[in-house]
Amino acid sequence: MSNSHARFFHASGTLLLAVGIWSCPAAHATAFTLLPQGLMALDYLGWPVGIQSRTLSGDGVEFRFSFTSNQTLSGASMSLNSVEGIGSGALTGLDISGYDSFALQFTLLSVDGVSGADFPGWLNVGAIINETSGVAYQPRYLSFMGSPPATVVSTTPTNESTTTWVGFIASIDVYNPALAAQWPASGAEVRLLVEPAPGAVALGPAAVPEPATALLATMALAIFAGRRLRGRSG
Repeated sequence: MSNSHARFFHASGTLLLAVGIWSCPAAHATAFTLLPQGLMALDYLGWPVGIQSRTLSGDGVEFRFSFTSNQTLSGASMSLNSVEGIGSGALTGLDISGYDSFALQFTLLSVDGVSGADFPGWLNVGAIINETSGVAYQPRYLSFMGSPPATVVSTTPTNESTTTWVGFIASIDVYNPALAAQWPASGAEVRLLVEPAPGAVALGPAAVPEPATALLATMALAIFAGRRLRGRSG
């Protein structure tokens, strides 16, 4: 299965300058990642599927959410971000001029309480960074089947100097009928661990605001008609 690039289209927000941000630019091109505090600060839901809980776990954050369909992007996609002009924007304005990519590590913990080969489905995940030449994230697949593995790193290239949109996505591949059919038609509850990528330089906010995902979920629904997500084979 190809780990193809994907295109990510979104509505433009008004300019918001973030405060309380620290970063240490790298001396040479390398990947950056997010601290657990940064993952906790993500507060914009890019799709209607919401976060039921997020919990600090070891070096990362465990997220729990429920898909409501295996056929539509609106019911089979969850995207959590920090976005310029929407919400706190706590992770926008980071100086990433010394980095060439953004990376996160993902581990599939359970689907409807199952954490083994009894569930064959593949989960599509990716680290989102701005939108460079139409590319916003590098998709990777997770599964309990060994191939693909339950833990992967998604590394998305970027050539921009600051962050304007940063976060991650998790979804059922609705464009692949065989993969979509491995999931219940009514969706499923997913537990996903997101961690800083090994070997990447960790950036993050000095202080983490309380996420207001309930309010931002309403905002996401209001502009959902103007946004779409589409995969493209690389």
